[in-house]
Amino acid sequence: MRCQVVNVWEFGKGRHRRHLSLKKSLFGHSEAVTCLAASAAYNIIVSGSRDRTCIIWDLNELVFVRQLRGHAAPVAAVAINELTVCSCFICVFVIYFY
Repeated sequence: MRCQVVNVWEFGKGRHRRHLSLKKSLFGHSEAVTCLAASAAYNIIVSGSRDRTCIIWDLNELVFVRQLRGHAAPVAAVAINELTVCSCFICVFVIYFY
């Protein structure tokens, strides 16, 4: 089964820190999610998918922010550059198969 959902899990606290609990499921992709990147500095998650889109999610509120469309192939990898001072740069990688 190919999952189109980004599941956010939370570690337990105190003596339950080895326990994981599902915090929220994020829906937005129409095909399988292939990659993820998270940034604590910018409080975002970026998911890439076989549907040729990336979605930016708010990490604090766990809600949809924006969808990046127009990639020529399924998204193979995403990265967030946290070293910039003024803005967040998101790099998207697609792999073409011929």
